Amino acid sequence: MCDSISLRPHHLLCLQNFVGEGYSGGFTTGMAGVQKRLMADPSARIRLKEGTDQICAGCPNRAGDACTSGKPDRYDKEVLERTGLACGDCLTWQEALEKALPLNRDCLPEICGDCQWFSLCDSLKKA
Repeated sequence: MCDSISLRPHHLLCLQNFVGEGYSGGFTTGMAGVQKRLMADPSARIRLKEGTDQICAGCPNRAGDACTSGKPDRYDKEVLERTGLACGDCLTWQEALEKALPLNRDCLPEICGDCQWFSLCDSLKKA
């Protein structure tokens, strides 16, 4: 059993770059809460999941347990392929960061360059 925070795979990237901007106040508050918890405890367990997670709760593209945009599914697939992880994997936040940090640094434009938040993430990378 993995007592954990469930995350979409691409949120491994989003959480590294999140600086308080989002689709809505609810989305921003939710993302900030998850980020704060994980950054405070790198040993916190996460489980990668298919479909929406608690971060998606405030997203305007969420429809029940699905997303009306095809982009997040594509981002998730890219992250899984490039890290060798799979939905259902349970690992610590630190372990997840070790897998995802190279993606954030080296191939972010290829994974999620068409995300509306990409320019913000890309500018943080260069700072």
